[in-house]
Amino acid sequence: MEQIFSSVIFIVLVAFAIFVVAAFIVAEEAQFENPRKHVRRALGHAEYYKPGYVFEFHAHETENIRLSKGEIWNYTPYGWYNAKITRMRPLDERTLLMAAEVGEKSMPFWGPWVLLKVHDGGTPGAGVDYVWSQFLDKEEALRRFNSGKDPGGEPRYVLTGDLSVAAA
Repeated sequence: MEQIFSSVIFIVLVAFAIFVVAAFIVAEEAQFENPRKHVRRALGHAEYYKPGYVFEFHAHETENIRLSKGEIWNYTPYGWYNAKITRMRPLDERTLLMAAEVGEKSMPFWGPWVLLKVHDGGTPGAGVDYVWSQFLDKEEALRRFNSGKDPGGEPRYVLTGDLSVAAA
């Protein structure tokens, strides 16, 4: 009888451990994908900050929201880069955080990843949309992305063009 009781307790403890692990997995996914904050696609082409600074991007969600797809092109009087968007995370209905792996670049000291935040201010026009970006190593870019942290620095306001974040 004591052996049966020990077996039952063991089974209950194993079931509880499985439940706890499953709950943590679900909680992590729920934290990442808030249904009130869902973006299907985002795109933009704009001159920002100062004349000659051109930013263009397109991004769309895949079945796994953690692994989004898209590209970024950025041209300034001082250099250019392009990057593949691998992750996008809505911060609200009009603001999107993206992590992208830098492909080609004209400046060798720019980091291998770029963390980018875009805000769609609504009606196209100067001063309503803005973009933040920062070059980082992969670990820091993904850490900030997963925590929803800003790239840092000052927002660069759009002078001409438009940024569009399309929520579901």
